[in-house]
This record gives sequence, structure tokens and C-alpha cells, in this order.
Amino acid sequence: MFGHNKKVFNQKIKVSGMKCMMCVKHVSEALEAVKGVKKVEVSLSEGTAVITSTRQLSEDELKAAISAAGYGYEGLAA
Repeated sequence: MFGHNKKVFNQKIKVSGMKCMMCVKHVSEALEAVKGVKKVEVSLSEGTAVITSTRQLSEDELKAAISAAGYGYEGLAA
């Protein structure tokens, strides 16, 4: 999918403030703009986002992207 020798990282985070599908779109676009992100799946009902990337993303990077889009970063989800 991302090359034979590339490591893939999956991180699930909690996001607050999403109310509609446009919010989901804004959060997805914000996270997709982070260097190394290959795929984002946002769940409005769960208030989460699953990020697939080519490197481990720091919580500071994730928080900055979510905050810049106008939503709340609530930490890593279980």
C-alpha cells in the first residue's frame, strides 16, 4: 500500500467540537496536511480520528492541526 519497506503508523485521537459532516471534512483536511499523513478517517458519532502515517506523529503536531481548524484535541483514544 505505501511501499514494501515503509513502516506504517496508526494513531487514534479524540476530537471535540464536531457537529456536522462539514466539521468532519475540516478535521480531515487539517490532519491530511500534516507531514507524513497518508489517510484520515474521522468519526462524527465517536468524536475520533484515525490517522495513518509514514512516521509517528507527536501529540503537539496533532493538537496544532486540530486547534488550527477550530476544534479541540482531547488526546489519544484507546
